[in-house]
Amino acid sequence: MRERINRLAKGIIEEELPMLVCEPSNIDLPIKVDEAVRFEIEVRSDNKIPLKGVAYSDNIRVKVVDATFGGIKNVLVLEINSKNLNSDEKIEGSITLVTNAGEREIPYIFYIKNTDTVLVLDSLKTVDDFMVIAKEDMSIALAIFMYKDFCSSSFMRDIKLQKLYETLSRGDDFRSNLENFLQAAGNKEAVSFQLENSQLDFASVEEEKTSSIKVYKENWGLLDIDVSTNAGFIKLGKDKIKNEDFVDNVCELEFTIDPNLLDDKKNIANINFKNGLNDKKLEIVINKNLEKEYQREARLFERKQWINYFKLRMEFELSNEKLKKNEILFKMLAVLDRLLVSTYKSLLVKLLKAEIFLMQGDKAGAKSTINSIDSKIKENKHELRDEYLILEYLDTYMYPDAEKIRDLCKLVKDLYKKDHSIIELILILNLDPTLADNPLEKQKFLKRAFELGDRSCILMMEYARLLCKNPHLLSSCGTLEVLALSFGIRNNLISISLSERILEVVRDTKKVNGAILNILISIYNALPSNELLSDICEIFINGNVRKSYVNKWYEKCIEKRLEVDRIYEYFIYSLPERYDAPMPEEVLKYFERINSMAEDFKLRIFENIVEYYPHNSEIYRAYIKRIKIFTIDNAMKLKMDSHLTNIYSGILEEDDIDERLAKIIPFLMNSYDIYVPEDGAKSIIVVYPELNGEKIYELKNKRAYVALYSENAVILIEDEFGNRYYSKDMVVDKIFYMQNLIDKGI
Repeated sequence: MRERINRLAKGIIEEELPMLVCEPSNIDLPIKVDEAVRFEIEVRSDNKIPLKGVAYSDNIRVKVVDATFGGIKNVLVLEINSKNLNSDEKIEGSITLVTNAGEREIPYIFYIKNTDTVLVLDSLKTVDDFMVIAKEDMSIALAIFMYKDFCSSSFMRDIKLQKLYETLSRGDDFRSNLENFLQAAGNKEAVSFQLENSQLDFASVEEEKTSSIKVYKENWGLLDIDVSTNAGFIKLGKDKIKNEDFVDNVCELEFTIDPNLLDDKKNIANINFKNGLNDKKLEIVINKNLEKEYQREARLFERKQWINYFKLRMEFELSNEKLKKNEILFKMLAVLDRLLVSTYKSLLVKLLKAEIFLMQGDKAGAKSTINSIDSKIKENKHELRDEYLILEYLDTYMYPDAEKIRDLCKLVKDLYKKDHSIIELILILNLDPTLADNPLEKQKFLKRAFELGDRSCILMMEYARLLCKNPHLLSSCGTLEVLALSFGIRNNLISISLSERILEVVRDTKKVNGAILNILISIYNALPSNELLSDICEIFINGNVRKSYVNKWYEKCIEKRLEVDRIYEYFIYSLPERYDAPMPEEVLKYFERINSMAEDFKLRIFENIVEYYPHNSEIYRAYIKRIKIFTIDNAMKLKMDSHLTNIYSGILEEDDIDERLAKIIPFLMNSYDIYVPEDGAKSIIVVYPELNGEKIYELKNKRAYVALYSENAVILIEDEFGNRYYSKDMVVDKIFYMQNLIDKGI
């Protein structure tokens, strides 16, 4: 890598070429007389540089289906035609690849004869016969499965098996299709795999290192695993583990770690193993420089302790209970003790401990600590500026001197304008008497600190406390005010008078953001009022907020009969997926007057009425005609979801099932709730042996609602790439049990 960078720096540009790999590199196979077969060649780039090229055959009987290709991994499909050839003749030639990695020839010889595949195919009488062959030799089973006359064997006369084969064959992976066919047709246990470890740790990698991971095959079957990595410093020995690579159900995958590509810290990467919908990860953890990693962890530990210290300091400032304050001081001492062993700022830590001793009334302990470091700090006061300022502050704390306090305060203020450090801010707030006596002056100082870039919690706390005591100072809702008020709400610093002032200011504010809205909600929770509730709902509606968490606010507004424009529509928009209570009658009476409701509105409203309102209620009687029309329309379109199932169930409890409702009963009686536990499944494929075509149902939250009209229906799952699988873990539950309707003769 360094050499390449140096060449680029000198203006030497070399385009790196792909490393072309072809599998197989030559072909020598038998094919049957009068057979047209397909054969696949994998063409890939081993160094991950994309290939571009074209392929052609020099024999007219061997055709490349798609001659052009491009990318890192490509599959060339050959069609071999042996029609009108005699047994023992040959089809000879070569496939020529012309690529950006150079030219490559792949010679081929296809022997024309009655193959073992043909002979074996004639002997297959049952699925079990095919299972026996597959268990003994998967390569023969695959050849039989891919043979064009596979469906003419005795056991494949079963139309359900034919439909299963046809549906699976629409996926491109024949090897995967065979495994899934055996599971679905022969009740075979699914083949799977496990990794030897889920994580590998390497203490240090200074030179190129080769390691490996064992992959264990579980159950017999055809198992191909795609292997990939998300890190450039890991070079895989192969990007695909084939079934043939397993010896005694174990395959060892080698990989190499390139130290030149490692970051100078802890490096974490994954090697991904994927077989169909079965996905596993091996985590690789490498520390290139242990010493630097230890230093980084030490810095993180120190930072965490400083954060804890300032949190406790704020907690101390906010507490009004003497006993609790003392407990907090002891906690602060414990944090500072941990900092003493992890920071180079030991003098600063000791001074902060001395400050706590003074807060506890231990003047002797404070003096002892200060005297042990006093001379060292004063000798290096320019390098130890923060320490020197705190030392001088503690001196004025123990021995008050008005002139010295004034000079120190001026010095700290001048420094804060340039550095605005949190320690300098705390010192100014403690030293400057004008800030304590003059709220307006303190507000100006805090605003100036914010303008200088200070965003510390100390600043927010002081500003919130200032506004709490002086609500009249709040005149706008700028960024500082919003941050400080949010802090104040979290820490119970908002007084009743400040709440009233906030409402006055917000009502004069044209644009209300999320932070201001949260402030209003917090005020309402503490001091509820109808006027504020209306304001909150109007803000939500004007912001087009339809999330389920705001539904309770719309509902409160409706229950209190407050007039807010579009409140009923937004109540429906924001309904959670499951609303387990009767909708307010005001909402239903409002929509009763609207003839052209949106379909999603109808769905939620009709479901709620059917579930929660008695058949003799005014609401139910007002809506029942529209609900029946809606039910029939959706059933005729074969629509089904969790909300519609509730409507269908409720409407069929009607005593007066008329002719129109009776027409949809066959659809409902054959409706099923299908749950697919596998990750990566996108949809369900349903085919009927008796019919042409297939039905595709998209999965939502791993679930689909499907109408199944035959016990022979074939149900498969499909991933996003179009590959199809059989799942034994799929759960198929009947939705409606309507024996009572059948008994009535409907």
